[in-house]
Amino acid sequence: MNVCIVENGIISNVIVVPGQADPADFGGYLLPDDKWIGDVFQDKISTTPEERITALESATGKAIADSDAMNVDQEYRLTLLELGLNE
Repeated sequence: MNVCIVENGIISNVIVVPGQADPADFGGYLLPDDKWIGDVFQDKISTTPEERITALESATGKAIADSDAMNVDQEYRLTLLELGLNE
């Protein structure tokens, strides 16, 4: 039985496992017949639109927080440079 390993929605690896083994034991999913490494993988268990929106909002919020933190750090370093100070 072929099991696919999925990273970020893309099949990154395919492994062969013993006949009746559970793909979850190997950290993967049963490989669909029409898919291979590099193909987009969509799990048959679909999420609700609300769950997708919540996940997107969470990811967007994290990206904004990271960007803000980098901007603050950059401004701090520029201020130190302008004042001729070292950290």
